[in-house]
Amino acid sequence: MKCLIIFLFFAFVSVSWSQWEECNNGLSDGLVLSFATSGNKIFVGTYIVGVYLSTNSGVNWTEKCNGILYKHVNTLSIYKDKIFAGTDSGLYVSTDNGDNWALKNCGSSLLIIKSIISHDSIIFTGTSEGVYISTDDGDTWLQKNNELNNTYIYSLAIRNENIFAGTRDNGIYISTNYGESWTEKNNGLTNFFVLSLFINEYYLLAGTYGGGFYLSTDNGDSWLQRNNGLKNSAVNSIEAYDKNIFAGTWGNGIFLSTDYGKNWNEINTGLRNYSICSIKIHWNNIYAGTNGLGVYRAKLSDFGIIGVKEEQGDNTSINIYPNPAGERLTVSTGKLLPQEIKIYDMLGRLVLCVRTEGERTELDISFLPAGVYCLRAGGETRMFVKE
Repeated sequence: MKCLIIFLFFAFVSVSWSQWEECNNGLSDGLVLSFATSGNKIFVGTYIVGVYLSTNSGVNWTEKCNGILYKHVNTLSIYKDKIFAGTDSGLYVSTDNGDNWALKNCGSSLLIIKSIISHDSIIFTGTSEGVYISTDDGDTWLQKNNELNNTYIYSLAIRNENIFAGTRDNGIYISTNYGESWTEKNNGLTNFFVLSLFINEYYLLAGTYGGGFYLSTDNGDSWLQRNNGLKNSAVNSIEAYDKNIFAGTWGNGIFLSTDYGKNWNEINTGLRNYSICSIKIHWNNIYAGTNGLGVYRAKLSDFGIIGVKEEQGDNTSINIYPNPAGERLTVSTGKLLPQEIKIYDMLGRLVLCVRTEGERTELDISFLPAGVYCLRAGGETRMFVKE
C-alpha cells in the first residue's frame, strides 16, 4: 500500500504541476491588465473598474479607485511611497496606498500610458506620444523622443543606465543617457510590434505581436527568436526567475521555458481563460491576469521552481488530520482568513470546494472513493489518503 501511495503521489505531481486557481473574491472586474507589488501588497489594474488591492496573496481584493476618472488601467508602478497608474486617458498617482488618486499632467491629459518604470530618482513613462521622464517624483514631466522613429511606446525596461523602449511597429530602441537620444536595436528581430519587455542582469526578453518571443544576451545588439513549443505568437507579458521564463499569450494561455526560451511547454491546467493580459511573480507565487475571468494564482514550486522568497506575515500554515482519513477530514489554517478549500483527485479533477471563514473546518469526505487526494487552501498544498 505504501508503494502504491508513493507512486500515486508522484503521478499526481506530474499531472497537477501546473495547477492554477482563481483568486477573485471581491474582484468584480475580470479583465486584469496589470500588476504591481510592494511588500505584502498586490495591486491590479483592470479594464472597467480601475484598481484593486490584496494584502493576503490574492485571497481577497478591495476596490481602490477614488479619484480615477478613466478606469482603463494599462500599467501600474510603485516608486517610493507613490503608486502610479497609467490609463487610456492620462496618469494618476496615489500617496495613500490607493485610497485616493490624483491626475498628473504627463504631457496631454489624453495620453495613453502603456508602461511605467523608474531608476534612481527618475521615472519613465511609455505613452502614445513617446517617452516622458520626471525627476521630481512625478510632479512635472519632459518629453524625450529624440531619434525615436515611432513614438507609440508599448513597453519599457531598464538596467543601470540602459533604457529599452518597445514600440508598436518599429521594434526596440535603447537610450544610454536617460532618454536624451535613442538608437534602434533590431538586429535579428523579424517582428517589430513589441508588446512586452523583461530585463535582468543576464538577458533582455521581448514579446511581440505576431513574432512570438525573442532573447538578447548582448544588451539588445542582437536578438534570437525562440518559439519552439510556443503555440501563440502574441506574447502580452513576460516574467522570469533565473533560467525559468513565463510567457502570457493572447489565446493559448501561459507557457514556461526552463532553458532560457529554447523550448516551451503549456502550463494551463486550472485556467478557464487562455487570453492572458498580464503575469507577475510575487514571492513564491505567480499571478495571471486574464481577459474576463480575473486573477489566477499558482505556486512557483508547482512548476519545480524553488529557492524563491517565501511569503511573510500572512502565511497560514495549513494542517490536516487525521491522515489517512475516514469519513471526515479536519483542516486547520491557524488564522481567521476567509478562503476556499479545494480537493483534487489524482487526475487533477476538482472533487470538492468549500468556502470557510474560520481557522478550523471539518469536511465531510464520506462520498470520496478510497485513494490519494490533494487539498489546496491559502496557497498551500497538502496530500492525504482517503481510506
